[in-house]
Amino acid sequence: MERILVIGGLLTVGALLGACSAGGARGKDAESFPDFFRGVIVPMVTPYAGEQAEEVDHAAMARFVDYLCSTDAAGLFPCSGMGQWPLLSAEERKALIDTCVQAAQGRKPILAGVGSDHNIEEVLEVALYAVEKGVDAVVVVTPSFVRREQPVGDEEEAGAELATYDHYPHDGRQRIRDQEILFRYYDRIAAAVAPVHLVVYDPMPELAPQTMGRLVRARPNVKGMKFRETKDMANFAAMVEAVEGRCAILSGSEYVTVETMRAGAVGVVGGGPNVYPDLAARLVEACAEGNWERAAELQREVSEACDLMGQLGGGSLGAKRVLDEVIGVEMEVSNRGAGRQEGSVDPATLAVFERMELAKYRPAQADSP
Repeated sequence: MERILVIGGLLTVGALLGACSAGGARGKDAESFPDFFRGVIVPMVTPYAGEQAEEVDHAAMARFVDYLCSTDAAGLFPCSGMGQWPLLSAEERKALIDTCVQAAQGRKPILAGVGSDHNIEEVLEVALYAVEKGVDAVVVVTPSFVRREQPVGDEEEAGAELATYDHYPHDGRQRIRDQEILFRYYDRIAAAVAPVHLVVYDPMPELAPQTMGRLVRARPNVKGMKFRETKDMANFAAMVEAVEGRCAILSGSEYVTVETMRAGAVGVVGGGPNVYPDLAARLVEACAEGNWERAAELQREVSEACDLMGQLGGGSLGAKRVLDEVIGVEMEVSNRGAGRQEGSVDPATLAVFERMELAKYRPAQADSP
């Protein structure tokens, strides 16, 4: 069975053999990526235990995997941004990959997040571990910066100075904009994990469409990209065009699923589907079928659900509250850096979620005598 490597996230060994498509106007025959990209990839939250979320709660993670395997999610992505990957050590990410692979038991593809913000050796360590464990893909995040003492590769061979930085004003980090450095970063990782597929995660505007096109031609196992910068639809469309059907372009926001799928996306990676994977899957399906009237209705429902999650704390905390209190996947509502959060879903919000008919968790063992 063919396996897949994703930059920044994870995928199991499931239905990977189908023909895959890259971008709206191209037919399936012209495209070459696994069929599971045509759907909703769930960037999973990471459950914690303890007052300050000191420990990863692997029992809760296994329950969460079990729940998602009963839904229409196309793939599971542990160690994602929703899962606070920057706050997880390499050993914690390896342990989470183990838990997800074991709990899924081949029921869903696993895309394992293996990224590190600057240390390519750590990326390779976690990626090769994930490959050994049998994930379907590894996801690698675009680095925010590269330190001189940790070069991407041979500097002379690369012919590029690692000092080619552009200041990133939001948090004081320095973003790499030298396209040769970014190409060699991904090229080295893709070569190491081949033939497992690699997914480029969240490039923002740093990775130029021309560079991505060059990468997918050089490394046939680069099969996916989660593209978060969905406000610039011209750049989004240029990325779809650049990969020429060799690689699936995935929307990084379920708020604009219709818009991005019209522009050539084939699926979505969004935090909300932690809670409503079936609703998001219906939206993607309507778009894929060209049923834009139905898609517009579902887009409104998805956007409303996103807004409700924000009212419950936003991001992973909101998702954990709904998973725990509404869906029945028992886990603490806590995050590293925030600790345990008190409170509950208010009756009015609960009523809205109930009308959405979210799939409830029924543990697999409940079927056992």
